[in-house]
Amino acid sequence: VELPHLTRLNSTNNDECQTSTNEITAEKLLQQIKELVNANNYIDDDHNHTNLTSSPFQRTVNWTFENMKMLIGSDLPIFGDEQHPAVSLRLRDMNKPINVLTGIDCWLDNLMCNVPELAMCYHVDGIVQSYEIVKTEELPYREGCEFPPDIIRDLATNLLSFLKANATKEGHTYWLFKGPDDDIVKLYDLTSLCDTNRDDNPYTLPVATLFYKMAHNMVSKSDHETRSKESGTIRTLLKHCLDMLNPEKFPEYHCAAAYMMSDLYIDDNVSEQSWTSDGSDIQDPDSLNDDV
Repeated sequence: VELPHLTRLNSTNNDECQTSTNEITAEKLLQQIKELVNANNYIDDDHNHTNLTSSPFQRTVNWTFENMKMLIGSDLPIFGDEQHPAVSLRLRDMNKPINVLTGIDCWLDNLMCNVPELAMCYHVDGIVQSYEIVKTEELPYREGCEFPPDIIRDLATNLLSFLKANATKEGHTYWLFKGPDDDIVKLYDLTSLCDTNRDDNPYTLPVATLFYKMAHNMVSKSDHETRSKESGTIRTLLKHCLDMLNPEKFPEYHCAAAYMMSDLYIDDNVSEQSWTSDGSDIQDPDSLNDDV
């Protein structure tokens, strides 16, 4: 798959950024890349990429990191030509600066998928202006998004070792959580929490809140057709939420979840209407107390 014919950014002459004659928009470019990736069922085995038709991801990757082997699903767009056999794609608004989180995100994606280069496509108001090829090992040292790769590797090693030691029950679903002001991360065994007494477990509310917000996002951020296909998953999330919450202690969340659940059973023509709440009328879980 060849690289799109765009104006390439020359590191020795950054003053001129010409728009493609076809005025390729960022959205069209991304769609083009997705179609190219979909048309190719796999990338060369030299890069350890595979594609399983039963997988919800574009590809699955066997990633080895610090003596730990992991099977990872990825939707990272990867394409290339003879000069660049494997290149990932990122679209960036030229009016917004690149930050550290963007650099870490691009770097980790390429490491996990074993991709040696990144094509950074710059656009203004959706119109692609130029692109440049950046080697993966150079990403931590890019101006504006510098970060120490050794420290990131150490943090990742500690975190993965923690997961390996604690996420040990086969068939269980776990939730790794870190609050904005917390110094530590917490690991919840969602499968076990759903089976315990809801009044005896201090983690009932945050886990039930997670189920509710996941269901709410699936409803509010998808079209009607997608929402209908995912109705079984949404119903399961809401059922777990309702089973865990005591309606007398947390009436707001219980009522919201019950209302959303009831709408799943209403005729499609009715449920097509916009009814979802943005959550602004529901109190934050931290502000709820045990008194009714």
